[in-house]
Amino acid sequence: MNKYKQGDLVWVNYPYSDDFSQSKKRPAIIVSSNESNSLDNDYLLCPITSSLRNDMFSYFLINENLSRSLPKPSEVRCNKITTIRENIIIGKFASLLPSKIPNLIAVIKRSFD
Repeated sequence: MNKYKQGDLVWVNYPYSDDFSQSKKRPAIIVSSNESNSLDNDYLLCPITSSLRNDMFSYFLINENLSRSLPKPSEVRCNKITTIRENIIIGKFASLLPSKIPNLIAVIKRSFD
């Protein structure tokens, strides 16, 4: 059974986009389904940022919708989907309420329209 689930907010050693030999600890949210997650040790993630853009690909993380409050106003960058191996995920720090996951997925789908 996989360690992480859809909607988990995790710390990840994200590789730099221009130099995959280097990485930086960044927050992200697991967006792949639990069924997909059970197939192997890969997860689909979207980065979380406190640099708010407020565009059509932004999903705002409201503290009332999380298992634990975030220190700053933050959003998910829903058009920046990345596949990450479980071994570079540092750990979970919160989760999105299950009832809010369909709203997040709807914003992610805008990237494909």
